Amino acid sequence: MPKWFKQALAGNPRAKKNWIALVPSRKKEILRYISSLNLPDSRARNLAKTLHVLSGETDRFMARAWKNGS
Repeated sequence: MPKWFKQALAGNPRAKKNWIALVPSRKKEILRYISSLNLPDSRARNLAKTLHVLSGETDRFMARAWKNGS
């Protein structure tokens, strides 16, 4: 897990709780995706989106509809 993602999760308890509850394959898919991001702008944008959906907000991310953090 990238250090910048781990720190962001630590700062958001609700997102961290939902991260822990995710099935391993979904975690792996997210980690693979965010690890491939190289530009700081794309990292920041996708980190915000990841934390948004993991916090329980309804939205689309990674070609999926997210609701209640999963």
